[in-house]
Amino acid sequence: MAPSDLSLLASAIAGRRTVVHVAPAQVRQLFPYSDGHSIVLPHGTGPQAWLTVVAQALLMQGDSLQSSTMRRLLGRPEVARRYAWLEVHRRATQLRDRLPPAFTRLLDNAPAPASRSATDSLDLAADARSAPNVPDWAGTVRPFTVLRQSGGQARRSGATEASTKASRDARPSAPEPERPVFEEDEATEDS
Repeated sequence: MAPSDLSLLASAIAGRRTVVHVAPAQVRQLFPYSDGHSIVLPHGTGPQAWLTVVAQALLMQGDSLQSSTMRRLLGRPEVARRYAWLEVHRRATQLRDRLPPAFTRLLDNAPAPASRSATDSLDLAADARSAPNVPDWAGTVRPFTVLRQSGGQARRSGATEASTKASRDARPSAPEPERPVFEEDEATEDS
């Protein structure tokens, strides 16, 4: 699928405009991820790109990328991968009737522990036995990248979600970035 087709698929699932980008060849990126606004695929992603797009759009659609959760994942890349997988399963269960049947069948054949909330997924992800075999196409969560895109929440660790949202709503909204910033720290966050 072309990036424009993948962007359309991502937007339909995420419920908002979502652009799919492919990382440049010189950027070392092991796993696909979302920054909360767009989805970034590793260079050379093959025919399974649509699976990745569905998985990452599911994370964007719900409460999976909340600042409070992302702060708890900082510096824990393996936990972040398991968290992403558990959240993809949870969100897919909730939205099953709106997803491609091939995607839901694939998840049925790759079980994960049932989670009732993002917090529950985070608690389960802390245990390596909860999701020992996360497929590469599922991607990961890059907490620092999500926090940076959501307005620098990483620096506001004392702020509550409600007060942070209120202050963000009071500011004029910045336009969504057309291209993510490909920096070395992003390229190595999931390694």
